[in-house]
Amino acid sequence: MFSFTDGWWKAGNNDTQDPGGWAPNSSGVPYDGSPNEEYWGMVDIERNKKMTYDIIKNKYLE
Repeated sequence: MFSFTDGWWKAGNNDTQDPGGWAPNSSGVPYDGSPNEEYWGMVDIERNKKMTYDIIKNKYLE
């Protein structure tokens, strides 16, 4: 697990989910092939569960 919520503060406008958030060892340039950390949360910015939420939850319950 990387982050509980999406990290909108990682790139550009803090009020929207932007392409181009940086990742470790990334150049920080949008569309450089590195994952965008603005989308790495288990839940979105409104705390709505993503598909990964239950998968990670079940791993901790095992």
